[in-house]
Amino acid sequence: MTDASPAVTYQDLQAAAARLKGHIPEARVIPVPELAEALGAKEVMFVVDTPHPLGMEGAQHAGNTFKLRGAANAIFCALDARQGEEAITFVTASAGNHAQGVAAAVRRAGERGQLKEGDKAIIFVPETAPENKVENTRVLGGRFVEVRKQGKTFDDTKRIATEFADGKRATQFIPPFDDARVIAGQGTLGIEIFRHCTPDYIYAACGGGGLAAGLEIAAGHDSNKTRIIAVEPLYVPSAVRALMPTGAESRPVSHYKNRPVAGGINVSKIGDLPHQILANRQSGVATVTAEMIEYATLMAMDILKPHAGEDPLHEYTAELSAGTSLAALLNTPRNLLKGRSIAVIIGGANPEWEQAKLQCQVEQDTADASGDKRRNWNEQPLTDKVEAFPRMHALGTWVNMDKLVVPPHAGLPI
Repeated sequence: MTDASPAVTYQDLQAAAARLKGHIPEARVIPVPELAEALGAKEVMFVVDTPHPLGMEGAQHAGNTFKLRGAANAIFCALDARQGEEAITFVTASAGNHAQGVAAAVRRAGERGQLKEGDKAIIFVPETAPENKVENTRVLGGRFVEVRKQGKTFDDTKRIATEFADGKRATQFIPPFDDARVIAGQGTLGIEIFRHCTPDYIYAACGGGGLAAGLEIAAGHDSNKTRIIAVEPLYVPSAVRALMPTGAESRPVSHYKNRPVAGGINVSKIGDLPHQILANRQSGVATVTAEMIEYATLMAMDILKPHAGEDPLHEYTAELSAGTSLAALLNTPRNLLKGRSIAVIIGGANPEWEQAKLQCQVEQDTADASGDKRRNWNEQPLTDKVEAFPRMHALGTWVNMDKLVVPPHAGLPI
C-alpha cells in the first residue's frame, strides 16, 4: 500500500463518525496535571474509554468503546449495503472486548428496527476468555446473539470462526481489527481527541493494531506533529516484529518473568491492513513487562477515582490491557517527555483482577525490586509511585519515536 491510494482514508473516519452519532457517547478527556508535573511534561490527559452505549444504560458496559465503534461501524455498513430480504448472520471471534462491541451493536440495530427477521450474531470466544466478559457479551446481545466458547487461544478461536463463516451465504465475518470498516470506526476516537487537543504523543494499547491504525489516519489529517505510540506486552511483541527496522538485532530477555497478563491484546500477529497503515507513517512501538502493566493499571485506577460518578454514562475503571498505555508513558525516557503534550487512552471496564489482590502483588514486586521494606500503596503520594515504577531503562523498545530505533540491546524475544 502507498499513501497515494490508502485502504482507509480520513473521509472513511468522518463517515463512520456520522454513522455512529447517537449510538456512542464521546470519550472523555481528563487532564492529570500532577502526573504531568511528575514526568516533566507540559500536560498529560487520560482519554477515558469505558462508557455504556447510548440508549442501553440498563445493560452492562461494552468494554472499550473503540471496540464498539469498530464493530458498530462494520455492522451498520453491512446493513446499509444489504440487497434483498435475506437474513444476515454476523460472525466474529474475540477474546472479549470486540465480542461485547459486536453484541452491543447488533442489539442496538435490532432495537432501532434495523434488523430483519432472522438477522443475528454468532460470537466465538476462547475457552480461556474471562467469564465476566463472556457473560457481559450475552447480556449486551440479548436475543440477537449466540456465544460459543471454542478454541484454546485467540488464534484457534479465530480459525474456527473463519471456517464456520467461510462460504456461507449471507454471512458477514466481522474481524476484530483487520478490516477497513473496523479501523475507520475505531479511528473516530482520534477525531474526538483532536477536537480537544493536539498532543505530541498518543499512547494506545496494541493487540491487532486496529486502534493504532485508526489513530494514525486521524493524526495524519489533523496533526503532522502527533506520534501514535502503540504499546504491547514484551512477551508478545507482534507489532515490534512487524515494524522493526531491517537488520535490527535482538536477544532474549529470559530474566523478565513471562507472566501473561492483559489477555485482550495477546495477539501473535498484527493485522495485515493495520501493518500497512502503521508502516507507512510515523508510528512508534513500545513494549512493557507484566509487572509494569500491573503497576500502571493500579495507578490509573487511583487517578480515576476522584472522577467516578461525575457522568452517569461513564464507568471509570481500567483493565490490564488498557494499563499498558500508561505503563509505556511511565517507561519513556524523561528527556522525550519534557514540555510535551501527551494523551493516554485508558479503557476497558472488564478488569480481570481483584483490585486488592493486584495491590498486594504490586506492593510485593516493588519491595522485591528495591530491596526496601514493603510499603502500603494507598499511603504513597503519586510522585513516589512514579519514581518507584519498575522501569526497563535501556530495554524499553521504541520504533520511529523521535528518530530512535530499536537498539541492538533491545532484548526482544524474537
